Amino acid sequence: MKRLVPMLLTALAAVSVAGIVGGNIVRSFSFRSSEIDYKMSTKTVSGEFCDPNSPLSSSGYFDRHTTSLLHANESTQGGNGVIPFVIWLQGGPGCSSLLGMLEENGPCLINDDGNSTRVNPYSWTEVAHVLYLDQPSMAGYSYGNRNDINDDMIEEDTHFFLQSFFKREEGSKYRDLPLVLTGESFAGHYIPAIARRIWKCNKKRDRDLLHLPLSGLAIRNGWYDGEVQITSYAEMALNNPQWIKLVNETEYEEMKIIAAGCTRRDMHKCKAKVSQVEREFVCQKAVECRHRLLDTLYRQNISEYDITKPCVQDADPDCDPMGKSLSTFLNNPSTKAILGVPTHVTWKECGDYVSDQWSNIDLNANYTPYISELLNNGIPNTIQYKILAGTFISTE
Repeated sequence: MKRLVPMLLTALAAVSVAGIVGGNIVRSFSFRSSEIDYKMSTKTVSGEFCDPNSPLSSSGYFDRHTTSLLHANESTQGGNGVIPFVIWLQGGPGCSSLLGMLEENGPCLINDDGNSTRVNPYSWTEVAHVLYLDQPSMAGYSYGNRNDINDDMIEEDTHFFLQSFFKREEGSKYRDLPLVLTGESFAGHYIPAIARRIWKCNKKRDRDLLHLPLSGLAIRNGWYDGEVQITSYAEMALNNPQWIKLVNETEYEEMKIIAAGCTRRDMHKCKAKVSQVEREFVCQKAVECRHRLLDTLYRQNISEYDITKPCVQDADPDCDPMGKSLSTFLNNPSTKAILGVPTHVTWKECGDYVSDQWSNIDLNANYTPYISELLNNGIPNTIQYKILAGTFISTE
């Protein structure tokens, strides 16, 4: 139901976990900005982890305060003309981007046995450098004590990660390439916030910060503005492109009534200029109202990732058909060793700790104005905003 991300650029090829051999080149550096220290360490990863033909594969951690965010990077071999540098962020909040890497657009896909992968011929790494980031802290392989609870905190950490990455020797080769931010689900919050932060810092021309060549945004099935989006839940449940009736006519009408109540009574008030205490209360009610709306769909026992299939919770509590296999693979000591992940860290597809702590105000916020601001202030020809429609019943 939720998806986050590790900053990872990697191309994976079919390989058994037992055959993984980690690299041993470790580099680190730190720099000071706004009186705060940042540190990044990188480990070279054997090409046999996923794609033996990849010219470069690395992973490591970005450290700030007591937080460590996993990042991984791999260069592409293909592509014509200028090759972009792509960042992939899952959603959630609290889900791991490695899910995107190993189930969706990465260089290899996890096999059912949970011990091996196979080459993904449609990987984005065929035409771009791709980096997956597990953020915030406690998402995927990332860990630490800092509790990011809203997108203001996310955009700050991610911006300084990018500054750190492009300042170091390994990242400097990508510094002038078109930077494209991509993701899905709750990345509909992350990406507009991060892009806006990059754009504003670029405008300030701070000599201590690199100018980041932001050139595109792509968000799949994003969660942007709940007040607008939940009004389509009932219609999608009854009249979706697959012609699968997830609810009957009575349930359809009930969902429309609930959605109207949510938007009028709670979600709209959540955005109003009222006292902080009142706003927190109203926004919590808005979240509960949305859950009530989704309960009608969850009772149908269908997968929220593919409505043509049933939810098999024995395989994965979030109904991800490959969830169990992915967890087995990423919690294997050999996998952790090659990526430089501490042995005490346990990988989870989506961390409840993050989502449970997340600000209800932020969950209900509308991020579409950020997109408008980006398009209407100096960069209308360089920002490409694309929403890919999906058939999921929730925002992951």
